[in-house]
Amino acid sequence: MYIRGISWKKSGGQDVAYFRGFEFARFDNTDTLQYQILVPYAKMFPFLSGGYTRPEIMMRAVDRNSPGKDSVPQVIYGKIPELEKNILLLDMAYEDFSLLVASNKGPESMNLLSLFRFFDKAETYSYSGGVYLQEIIRRLSDPFLILVISIFALVTGWKYRFSKNIPFKAGWVFCLPIFPLISFWVIEAARYVNRMLIVIVSSLVPDYALVLSLVCYALLFLAVSIYFFFQRGD
Repeated sequence: MYIRGISWKKSGGQDVAYFRGFEFARFDNTDTLQYQILVPYAKMFPFLSGGYTRPEIMMRAVDRNSPGKDSVPQVIYGKIPELEKNILLLDMAYEDFSLLVASNKGPESMNLLSLFRFFDKAETYSYSGGVYLQEIIRRLSDPFLILVISIFALVTGWKYRFSKNIPFKAGWVFCLPIFPLISFWVIEAARYVNRMLIVIVSSLVPDYALVLSLVCYALLFLAVSIYFFFQRGD
């Protein structure tokens, strides 16, 4: 299935999608192509069937500007069954179709809730579930990473603070622009190392990668917090 363009809107309290350049191919149980069609314009809405909601696509569109010139499916290969010439009922849950559309631009473009709902279904639709799992771990671990770096920065600043007897020097002001650059470099370097570790963990123990990673980050945050509170104040 390929969709060149898609637009969403609400109609009668339910989602309705309008397709442009909708291409669909159906295969049988032996992966043999039965037919392939191209539909210039189509309309999709949720349809309750078999106890769950599935995407139903209306493939015949009326041209208001040119009466009698309706948009109909163009057969590329094979023959369309009579029941599917005008209306096509997809063999998937409607929620899964919405997730597939959201994943079209990659896991980085999806919100965290959609990632959680999709990563364990990704393999069903020929996507790599590990990629979406890694994105989930990365997003959940990033706050811990920033907190750990911030605590280390506080500890470093406390350890190397100037004593009361050292007078302030005007030349130190010129060093201030350097610190944001150093902070940015440290954070990006830590994020890079974090991504590499996430890939390794999710490859070795994919079933426990999420829980194991969060536990490790929580323990690391606890350790640096204790280290911070044990700093002496002279």
